[in-house]
Amino acid sequence: MTRLELNEVIAKLDSPEKEIILLKFFEGFTLEETAIILDMNVNTVKTKMYRALNRLRQILENKEGTL
Repeated sequence: MTRLELNEVIAKLDSPEKEIILLKFFEGFTLEETAIILDMNVNTVKTKMYRALNRLRQILENKEGTL
């Protein structure tokens, strides 16, 4: 998967989910740091992160099925 394809998939996420994924996996912030940056509870960040990862998996599975 190219960086462009990855950006397209991430762009399909809702804004808070997208921000969490970018901060955590691309910027390298911890969950605690991400929570502070987004002014959220750490547990909220964890929940949104797991939902975002599940959504990304669904998007990728659907994309692979259409290839």
